[in-house]
Amino acid sequence: MTADRAKLPFMRAALLAVLCAAFVAAPAGASDRFTAKNLLRVYALERAGAFEVVAARGAGPSEIWCAAAEYAQARLGPDFSRRIFISRPLSRSVHEPARKGVGFTVAPTPKVRAGPRPGEAGVFTVSVSRLGFNLSTSHAHNLCRGLRDKPVCPLCD
Repeated sequence: MTADRAKLPFMRAALLAVLCAAFVAAPAGASDRFTAKNLLRVYALERAGAFEVVAARGAGPSEIWCAAAEYAQARLGPDFSRRIFISRPLSRSVHEPARKGVGFTVAPTPKVRAGPRPGEAGVFTVSVSRLGFNLSTSHAHNLCRGLRDKPVCPLCD
């Protein structure tokens, strides 16, 4: 009986470790999650070449496009000439419904492919609200400049 009591603190510690691991464990589908250097999360979507950038509080179009470019380069293969298209303008996120997100694709449908580029159809700023708006990966990646100089704040999310 005393030997069993001696094991009790170890059993409690083991149980606590298992419970902590369960709480910290990544949710289902998190292996498809990519975190850009600006801390925005990006998730692969079911359609080939499609992904979603989840907007964090205070993130603007430049930050969202920066994350899209980083994801495209890291997960879809390096190609700075590839165009990235908005397949779903800023709206409720598919992966994090409490947040907003933007759907992107590098394999657009004809309707999405017909979207405007900067300078076309009165669009002179970087947009996350126009279906089919597109940038080259190089242009989107250049939007990361200056963003990397900001202090990282993981709790500001």
